[in-house]
Amino acid sequence: MKLEKHPFFRKVITPWYDSDTLCWTVAVLSFVVFAFSVVGVKVSIQTQGYVGYIWFPLLLGALSFFLFLKIVIRVTKRRKAH
Repeated sequence: MKLEKHPFFRKVITPWYDSDTLCWTVAVLSFVVFAFSVVGVKVSIQTQGYVGYIWFPLLLGALSFFLFLKIVIRVTKRRKAH
């Protein structure tokens, strides 16, 4: 949903799912998941029986890092606009 540049009312009401607080919370949680996936990659490399399952922590880490970057970029652009 795109916000208008010059709304009728002075203050633009952002949806709850796009608030700064929730964005930073999701960014922190996605970074925690990324750190967890790094540990999973280390364990799967060290354990001989789990080498075939290394794709799962790699995929989890890539997706959580991508989410972290997207949210940080969104909040940074929003801060520059104000």
